[in-house]
Amino acid sequence: MIEHSGSGHRGGIMSDRGTPAAAVTSERLAAENLEISQPRTGYRYGADPFLLAAEVNLRPGQTLLDIGTGVGIIPLLLARRFPAAGPFTGIEIQAAPAALARENVRQNGLQDRIRIVTGDIRRPLDDHLPPGTFALITANPPYYPQDRGRLNPCPEKAVARHELTLDLPALCRAARRLLASGGILAIIFPAGRLPELLQRLRETDLEPKRLRCVHGASAAPADRVIVTAKKGGRPGLEIAPPHVTPVPPSGSGNPARTKQAPESPP
Repeated sequence: MIEHSGSGHRGGIMSDRGTPAAAVTSERLAAENLEISQPRTGYRYGADPFLLAAEVNLRPGQTLLDIGTGVGIIPLLLARRFPAAGPFTGIEIQAAPAALARENVRQNGLQDRIRIVTGDIRRPLDDHLPPGTFALITANPPYYPQDRGRLNPCPEKAVARHELTLDLPALCRAARRLLASGGILAIIFPAGRLPELLQRLRETDLEPKRLRCVHGASAAPADRVIVTAKKGGRPGLEIAPPHVTPVPPSGSGNPARTKQAPESPP
């Protein structure tokens, strides 16, 4: 596992500061055999990482990068689900969540399979994230442009929810740079921004290959989409059956076990 420490911000790698134990809660994900620590009052994962992880398939030896990994929930889920795959890497721009991600990796005994990098994906990090090497990249990025909605007063939540440090075009460029030829980007994003997402993917030679809409209720419009795109892929998009899942409280378990909606109305 890679840990980066030091003062200031040099070459895209940031200083690493821990989170006081009193500011952390711990949840047991029994089905996944994971113990996850999260900030008590900062940004906490919700349903989206579970939904995104459920779309992913990894073959033995395939490598994964999770962009904006937070406390490391997606690499942890996938390392458990695909014991022959890896290694797994998570990159996180904020030092406190990255420190918690390292602790989550350690307390789940996955130090040999998951590494956490604290850094800015917009900058070259070739020593730690070699270009053109990842078979799969996952991303649960900020949903809102800087100029849309009110910023959360908690800086950790603001960075996670608004495009303050990473916008969609920069994410797509980074994914294209880091994916191997034929590699896959899997991303979950607001349904209302689907046209923009598809446009940005195709502009960066990431061809959308599969789309699944996520609904909070069977009669409700989709509120999120999960798109997988292939680097250098040929045109052709599969529309997967929709997924209907009531969004549970933050940190309350895996909503991806909710059944998919029928492919046609009853």
